[in-house]
Amino acid sequence: MKKVTLLLTVVLVFAAALSASTTTYPDRVSFYAANPGVTIEGRDGLANGTLINTLNGITYNSSDGTALVTNVYLALSPPNTLGENSNGFFLAADTMTFVFPSPIKVFGISFNTFDMSATGGYTASDNLGDVIQSFLDPFPGQATGQFVGFSSTVGFTSVKLAAPGGFAYTLDDLAYGGGSATTPEPGSLILLGSGVLGFAGLLRRKLSL
Repeated sequence: MKKVTLLLTVVLVFAAALSASTTTYPDRVSFYAANPGVTIEGRDGLANGTLINTLNGITYNSSDGTALVTNVYLALSPPNTLGENSNGFFLAADTMTFVFPSPIKVFGISFNTFDMSATGGYTASDNLGDVIQSFLDPFPGQATGQFVGFSSTVGFTSVKLAAPGGFAYTLDDLAYGGGSATTPEPGSLILLGSGVLGFAGLLRRKLSL
């Protein structure tokens, strides 16, 4: 029994070393405080009506038409927000996916919306399978606004936004970056795995004596 317990402990320690963890931030203040080096893209230097397929290497995939720069709606950082070409804003059934040219570890974005849900009005799903819920975080001087922000110890390359709360929306201030969390390099993981397996073998020999 002792032998099984020790070997199981070794396996669990190794699994923990390989696993990723995600940190969710309930508002913009805590997100930016924890991730001061992120890049912020508000698209404010672009003309109203600009259609975006790719910007700064990031692919903008709207489920219903091309992503649209607009100054018609409330902006977190004026003048522009991001909507979609068909309606000028995203309908509740629409999704918006950002695909990054290289892995990032931090993502945040704000929603201009009438959704007053405390949490879960919107979701951000990365390509690792993480689904992060938004939080009510009103725009300055307003009663409405949502924010979703998270960081991961493992890099991800795409984030899909959806509106399960059923409210239309526009987007502002896409924030992204490498983050401060470190992920073991593949070579380090191989060395760690070899060490753990060697230790497990040593335990087996000792326990069988």
